Amino acid sequence: MASHHTSMHPDLKDVIGDKQAFEQLQPSPSPKGPIDLLTDAPEPGTYTLYQMKPILEDSMDFDSWLECASNLLHAQNLHHFLDICLRPNTDHPRAQKWIIISRDIQKWLVSNMSVEIYSMIRDAGYDIQFADSFIFNARRIINTTTLAAVGQTLDGIVWLKKDDFQTCLEFVITIRDRFRRSNKGTGAGLIHPLIIFHILVHELQGKIPVFIKSKVAELNGGKENLVRDFTVEDLNMIIDEIVSLLTFVKPPGDNQVGMYRGVRAASTPNDQN
Repeated sequence: MASHHTSMHPDLKDVIGDKQAFEQLQPSPSPKGPIDLLTDAPEPGTYTLYQMKPILEDSMDFDSWLECASNLLHAQNLHHFLDICLRPNTDHPRAQKWIIISRDIQKWLVSNMSVEIYSMIRDAGYDIQFADSFIFNARRIINTTTLAAVGQTLDGIVWLKKDDFQTCLEFVITIRDRFRRSNKGTGAGLIHPLIIFHILVHELQGKIPVFIKSKVAELNGGKENLVRDFTVEDLNMIIDEIVSLLTFVKPPGDNQVGMYRGVRAASTPNDQN
């Protein structure tokens, strides 16, 4: 006769320990009928809230961090406490139980984020004393802050002008490093590499016209769909060629002849980020 067993991550088994403790973490079957925050919830003091690794240190990771927290709470039938729409009325017969558990979870959430992020949420002045209101307002605050940060990052790249720099090389290295940092911070790529190439073409076509014209022609003839097929690797290769060219050629309008090698060396740490 075939045996059935529950599949689980080995690290979770190590954390939980014995079989009885593990079984206590398994969610019970879905309840029938209306649910609220207290449906199938354990009694205060009978659950263990394990430390999350890593804690939330970057606001851009909030959604994935929250998903992890929700999964951990779901294993103990505590996930409903994150949903403000399921909050029971104050006259609920077990309202006191909800208050105790919700505050426990709120403290646990705070302990799993950096002091800087918690301070940003707290200092906004919204209600964050319970788990559901903490998550509701944290999401609102972080989304607003993240939007502002994204806008600042975009402005710091798309508005770059060659005329703001003493040399073409300094301009190219700056836009390259900012683009790389923006991609690293967002993971998914905040700016399409074709936009960076367009900025380079626009700003450098009067400085190194032969090179720019040849690259534009090469891309137009070599890729069926530039938006789909032009990659970060393609952009990096083009930028490397431009840097190599500008290291030995002084375009018209560059202000300092001996600046190239110094700029290139000074930017090396950023290249590795």
